[in-house]
Amino acid sequence: MNLDKLQRRMYLFLVVIGVLMFFNCRKTEIANDTTKINSHGLSQQIPDGSEQQLNAIDRGDESLRSEQNDISDEQRKIAEARASLTERKVALESERIKLQQTGNILAAKDSRLRKEEAAIQTEQKELQAREKKLNEKVIALKNYRDKLRKARDEIYDLQKSVKSSQAEIEQSRAEIDNLKQSLESRADELDKKEAELNLQRQQLEKEKKAIVEKRQELQKWEEDLRLRERALLKKGGKSDPSRISQVQPLTPGSRVEALDTTKDGFEDTWFKYNDRGKIISEEFLLSAIDPDAKGGKITVSYETNAPECPSSLEGDTDGNGKIDLRAYYESCREIRRELDTNADGNMDQWVYYAYQNNAQCFKSIEKDLTFNGTLNYKKTFLNCEPQTEEWDMNENKTYEVIRSLRVGNQWIRRQGYDAKMKADDHYNKKEKEQAEEWYLRSIQEFQVEWKNLDEKVNSSVADAYIRLGNLYYAEDPESARSYYSSALNFGSNEQKNLAAVNIANSFFNNKEFSEARKNFALAIQFLPADTRSLRNYIDSTLYENTPEARTEATGFMQNFISRIESEKLNAKVKANAHWLFGVLHSDSGKFNPALAEFKSSLAADENNFETWNSLAYAQMALSQDNAALESVNRAYSIKNNDLNVLWNKALIEFVAGKKDKSEETLTQMLNINHKAVVKIYDSELSKIAQKIPARSSKILQYRTFLKSKLSVS
Repeated sequence: MNLDKLQRRMYLFLVVIGVLMFFNCRKTEIANDTTKINSHGLSQQIPDGSEQQLNAIDRGDESLRSEQNDISDEQRKIAEARASLTERKVALESERIKLQQTGNILAAKDSRLRKEEAAIQTEQKELQAREKKLNEKVIALKNYRDKLRKARDEIYDLQKSVKSSQAEIEQSRAEIDNLKQSLESRADELDKKEAELNLQRQQLEKEKKAIVEKRQELQKWEEDLRLRERALLKKGGKSDPSRISQVQPLTPGSRVEALDTTKDGFEDTWFKYNDRGKIISEEFLLSAIDPDAKGGKITVSYETNAPECPSSLEGDTDGNGKIDLRAYYESCREIRRELDTNADGNMDQWVYYAYQNNAQCFKSIEKDLTFNGTLNYKKTFLNCEPQTEEWDMNENKTYEVIRSLRVGNQWIRRQGYDAKMKADDHYNKKEKEQAEEWYLRSIQEFQVEWKNLDEKVNSSVADAYIRLGNLYYAEDPESARSYYSSALNFGSNEQKNLAAVNIANSFFNNKEFSEARKNFALAIQFLPADTRSLRNYIDSTLYENTPEARTEATGFMQNFISRIESEKLNAKVKANAHWLFGVLHSDSGKFNPALAEFKSSLAADENNFETWNSLAYAQMALSQDNAALESVNRAYSIKNNDLNVLWNKALIEFVAGKKDKSEETLTQMLNINHKAVVKIYDSELSKIAQKIPARSSKILQYRTFLKSKLSVS
């Protein structure tokens, strides 16, 4: 701006100089003209007598005077202009001097500005270099930020994956528990069936042995009868007086003959004859053929047209006055035998015979295993070879369980069980729709067939409902909870506990802590030894964090501990309950009751590091620093790599004035997991300071100390 102003002034000065020079030139020309005119007027000769010439001269003179006046005026004006120009010149000179001074100043300023401009250019270059570096840093930071975002996304994905994995682990754990319970149930069932089969096998062996013995006895009886009949016929139908005690008339034409075959003076055999003299029945005491028999009587009926062939047999083989054996014959062959194996007077076993190459073998065996008059077991044979075993377990006259005895004892049909086995197969293959279809079908078959009256079947129904819940656990929690709720009506307490736990976990994952707490309590009612559910119950209470929830939890824990004492559960369950009750008190700021519960827990189990750690925290809150240090060191001696123990130890050491020790512990903790410490740092210390007002200043000092430690690391 100053340079432009100076240039304008110099330009104005040059214009003024040019005007002055023009006026000087003009003045010179006018002076020359005047001189010429004067010279011409003085030297010009006017002819005498010529008036025209005089007039012309006069006119010329006037013209000259007029022009001279004009010139005078012009000179005067020029003089005025010169004076004005002189003044202007002086002013311009003064201005020029000022301008020179200003120019010098401006030159100095210009020089300084040039230097400054050079410095600015240097700075600009430096700034450009710095800007380039900053741009590089910005790009690097942007790349780093992108990497951080990518890492954060990966962490989020990892967290989701971890949550998903945790859900899958929980589901797998539930499936394993279900499978374990199912296998245990099946193992128990198979053990019982094996024991039952062993008993049946032993019983069959005894029966087989008894049948063989009785067959031999019958053969002896038949031989004796034939010998007796021949002897009677030889005597002309007359009995030996020494062996006949009496003859009783029956219906007209019939009679009975009594014999003493053992010659002990007592009748032991009685023959009954028809009116044609044919034997129609024989009755004898077992002592007549077996001296060691203690009572018992056999009656054999014969076919009238074939005297040597029996038609039926019945007897009291144990002498209790009740018929326990019946046999039926066709063409001299036994076709059916009925037995009373428990001596209650009612037949409970039916054996059917077939013959192959004149050899007797089994056709089928039916039993009343429960001795209530209803057939519930059947074993079939084909060509004398075992074929199947069938059970009517609920005695509704349908054999719902059938097993093949020809091909590796494979199951042929098990009502309800078959559908469940197919469902389990689809379940293990993660085929959700097929598994759900077959589970619902198995449940329907179980309930139609068994009417919910059999504990083993109810266990299978509960297992089916639990697995249905597992199918929907991740995608549709409401449907899953519905299936789990159905499982609460069936099965063992362990299965009901599992169903309640799954319902509670579903609510907990959805942050519905009140419902989660209620269902964890229900799970504990079914299985008091479930320490995990008790811990989750306390966690739900603390997350819910309402006075009502804490009050209910306090009452629940008091009742639960009383139940533990009355039922005399194991020491670890008792220790866990007292510890968790102490945690509830401690979180509520009630450190004296918490202290008492922790000590009760340690009395039951002194090697629980979590209890020692919690005890140390309560002792610190009550300003019992030495005791707190001793307790936290005890926890550390049991488990020295647990973050909760290290965190508590570092805090207690700092509060107790052991800053160096605290720093060592904190370093160890940072080496294990830096992120966990950062996460705990802000969220926990403020809460701890609020809950322990008496130690808040120390805790806040530790917070500053921890912050400095984290910034360095």
